[in-house]
Amino acid sequence: MQQRLAQGRLRCTGTQTLTVDLDANNPGQWMTHCSNVYHGETGMMTSLAYLA
Repeated sequence: MQQRLAQGRLRCTGTQTLTVDLDANNPGQWMTHCSNVYHGETGMMTSLAYLA
């Protein structure tokens, strides 16, 4: 299933996985998380880090 990226967000179900392509043009460590506050508080987040 292909989705258009809207405001940096993707939707997926609890059992679905997503593969994304991105332009790694801003090195550093970035947090990615569920936009539901309760989900974020319970650990539905991770980080993505890359070097220049």
